Amino acid sequence: MALELEAENPITSIGVEIEGGFNEKPKNFHLDGSVAMENVNYVGEVDSEPISDLKEAQKWTSDNYPKWLNKTCAIHINLEIVNDEQFNRLKTVDFEKTFTQNAIMWGKKNHINTGSSFWTRLEGRNAYCTKGLDTRTRYKQLNFTNERTHIYGKNGKNIIECRLFPSFQKAKLSLSAVAFFYNLVSNYLRYSSY
Repeated sequence: MALELEAENPITSIGVEIEGGFNEKPKNFHLDGSVAMENVNYVGEVDSEPISDLKEAQKWTSDNYPKWLNKTCAIHINLEIVNDEQFNRLKTVDFEKTFTQNAIMWGKKNHINTGSSFWTRLEGRNAYCTKGLDTRTRYKQLNFTNERTHIYGKNGKNIIECRLFPSFQKAKLSLSAVAFFYNLVSNYLRYSSY
């Protein structure tokens, strides 16, 4: 009987960007023109460093979650993919369809309110989170880059960014969103046929 080996994880690191308002200036903070709120000391985005472990990425997200949030705030999840072949498999209609179907199930499972920012972003009705695989704009639900990013600097390669999720009022939903995207990409690349 042959042993079945689990496929190697195709994700080499994870990075998280969280938009919101902060009382004190966090490390790796920068202004973000898409975030609008008043009477808050620091309004913008805080970025993690590249993190190699999902649980550590969730801990970082929890530890750095903004105090102030509104509908202009989002969480962006960046995954660095191990090689070009795996990265290119994500730039397909099949993966986009898989992503959308699973995001709908995630939203229903987590009882996300109809008409909320999550659903309007999923429907592509947000200027910073539109549908499609057009790589000429970075304001897509899924972005693909080998260029400089906030998290990876000039060393980023094979980065897929998910811009679907708003910064939820309940941080646990954002932690769930980070795990959802990480696990979806990892499982798709490990186990889907191609």
